[in-house]
Amino acid sequence: LMFIGGFAVIVGVNLTLAFKAVSTFPGLEVPNSYVASQGFNEKLRDAARQADLGWTAALSYHDGAIVFDLRDSDGAPVGISSVTANLGRPSTTGQDVRLDLGPSGPGAAELGHVLAPGQWFADIEVRTIDGEIWQKRWRLQIRADGS
Repeated sequence: LMFIGGFAVIVGVNLTLAFKAVSTFPGLEVPNSYVASQGFNEKLRDAARQADLGWTAALSYHDGAIVFDLRDSDGAPVGISSVTANLGRPSTTGQDVRLDLGPSGPGAAELGHVLAPGQWFADIEVRTIDGEIWQKRWRLQIRADGS
């Protein structure tokens, strides 16, 4: 009975962990990887074009606000039309959120949004007043004190 009980505990723990793993993160970045792969060369061209711009960006989180800043190759602010942030956790989709950051100055955008402590990713998409689209993914580590 002890032998069977030991294996029952092992199987029970494994099933619990497997259920938790599957129920918290679907494991998918895109719904259909084949369809997504069809646009891969276009994404490479877009990434090369974006790198050629020479723009630099900064993303930070402090005092309950997400702050974004975009500069051109000369260090001047880029004229921003809109900034969209897709925020989420690396291991679950339960806290994913899409936010539109509002302008807070030349080349800058900001939005007050409280993030829980831990790891986050932020996919930023910027549309400039010239119609240019600029994208980048960041990883954020939010500490318990909110910084």
